[in-house]
Amino acid sequence: MGALMGTKKASIVFLIILLTTSLIAKRLEEGKQARDFSLYDLNGKRVKLSDYKGKKHVIMDFWATWCSPCRAMMPVMEEVVKKYAAHDVVVLSINIAESEMRVRDFAKEKKLTEVHVLLDERKVVSGSYKVRGIPHFAFVDKQGIYQGKLVGSRPKDDFMKHVEKTFNLNQTVTAKKAGPIVTLENAGRPVADVIRQTNLLIRNRQYQQAATELLAAEKNNPKDARIYSLLGYCYYNLSDFARSRAAYEKSLLLNPGDAEIKKFLAGWK
Repeated sequence: MGALMGTKKASIVFLIILLTTSLIAKRLEEGKQARDFSLYDLNGKRVKLSDYKGKKHVIMDFWATWCSPCRAMMPVMEEVVKKYAAHDVVVLSINIAESEMRVRDFAKEKKLTEVHVLLDERKVVSGSYKVRGIPHFAFVDKQGIYQGKLVGSRPKDDFMKHVEKTFNLNQTVTAKKAGPIVTLENAGRPVADVIRQTNLLIRNRQYQQAATELLAAEKNNPKDARIYSLLGYCYYNLSDFARSRAAYEKSLLLNPGDAEIKKFLAGWK
């Protein structure tokens, strides 16, 4: 009997450790690749988050028809798509655990024409993104990186400002009007220092300044793959896709073993 109890206790301890490890492994982290998923829309089409990688910034709006704050945010979501369509922003309006008919009737009643309504009937995706309260907004940039969340309704102007800051839309407009100004300030500095400095700029979403620093450093370090890899990332976030691809290709040429860049370029259409 004692041996049996000991075995049961050991099994319970093992199960707790296994569950704890699983939860830690599944923790959402900003700055990391977002979790892919696949859901059906109201037309019966299967939609994957990864369909938008390399093409669109994605806002996921988790909601339900019975949720008053969710309903209040619907016109804001429609306006977000209209206002930022030129900046490649889309809204995936993910309904949680309601029937297709109910959601379809609601979408028709509210005239939802801009957002892309998806059905999370089994709460798989909302569970994956740790949705505890709604409305819950999750932000994923063009490179498929999870950029954080907002929970609860927000005034329209505050939400718009958050979208612009998260996806760096104001800087993108500036960059399209005038490309990065190259200076030789960093031309003589050790490349490791420049890499550290530009990584800090990138973390603060100062892509234009980071590109300027890298271009200056390139003068004395034309065979450093890291410079071109970071340049590719900066140009991508500045929506200068031709330069981004050229920089990534140069990086891969100098470092053919970079699997991440190889995979990224392979999926670039």
